[in-house]
Amino acid sequence: MRSIVLKPTLLAITVCLSLAGPANLHAENAPRILPDFVPVSWLPLMVQALTKASIPTEGIALASTRTGIQKEDSVTLLVQSIEGKTLRQWAVALIINPRKPEEKKDTSPALTLYLSTGNKIDFSSTLGEGMFIHVIGPFSQAKGSAKAKDVWSSALINPQFLGIGLDAVPAFILRMKQVADHNPSFKDKRFSIQTGSAPFPPEQIASNRAMMEPFAITAAEERSFAGGPLALMDFFNIAAQTPGAKDILFEAVDIPWLKVATHGGRFQVDFSFLDPFERLSAVDWGLPPEAKVYSMGLRISLFGEPALLCRLALTTPRVPLLNCAGIVGLAAMRPNGKGPHVMIRVMAAKPAPSAPIP
Repeated sequence: MRSIVLKPTLLAITVCLSLAGPANLHAENAPRILPDFVPVSWLPLMVQALTKASIPTEGIALASTRTGIQKEDSVTLLVQSIEGKTLRQWAVALIINPRKPEEKKDTSPALTLYLSTGNKIDFSSTLGEGMFIHVIGPFSQAKGSAKAKDVWSSALINPQFLGIGLDAVPAFILRMKQVADHNPSFKDKRFSIQTGSAPFPPEQIASNRAMMEPFAITAAEERSFAGGPLALMDFFNIAAQTPGAKDILFEAVDIPWLKVATHGGRFQVDFSFLDPFERLSAVDWGLPPEAKVYSMGLRISLFGEPALLCRLALTTPRVPLLNCAGIVGLAAMRPNGKGPHVMIRVMAAKPAPSAPIP
């Protein structure tokens, strides 16, 4: 699919957990400090601009029963960057739109990923769907709308990947922690699940199966472990094609440009899920009280070196939150603490009343 702009030569997803004691579950090599979620609200000038552009600024409505995307399903993101005393904001509206005629046959290839427990997860070839990306900004406290632009662009998304979401990962890890807390024999033991593009060695599979057996991981949970990073890739691919947001992305990520140049402009990308894994208040994220929202850390490495630390707020990617893979909040910064602190939050979401995309 043409929406894939980060083309990894290797995609290695690792969830490594270690038990330091019955009450403590930590991710291997987890950083001491992850970026915090910070409260965000629209700058007054942004509200005026968004109202004029008919972009919703508040309120998350979820489709009651529909699972497939439709034209005009929309999500509004507030993207905020703070560096020193400089605060900048963008509004990003993600709106499902029919594919262009030249994109009618664009598909992502079928994909198989392997788990270190010996199972494999198959993802079918998927026809890309269209998405309009409407960006307004940046607005700042100091310069107001002096440098703001109103830009439309488009991308192809993979609804199969975005529909997997990532919320099942912290949900399973929290369940795993509960089991471990009530089993003293797990003290100081390390548990891991890894996903790769090739089968794992038989001895590693045998060890991992025996290790994970007490936790009774389900097929759906395994698919989430394997597919969650694919949802992340599609989410970051959308960001990488979004005017304004892509500028923030490149400001925030510590990219080893020399290695990129020597690899023909291709990235070797690794995702690691990190603790703390926590349950959050759904109401705090503008969702119904019964919705389940989780938080977890994420480390993105390029060529084996940490490049970005994130804290994610995740929920089930019910329409229209499928547009953003169920990611309702993201805080990001460089591992060295330099550069901007980036906060992305879903501020509004609205399912379309229209007929399904043909």
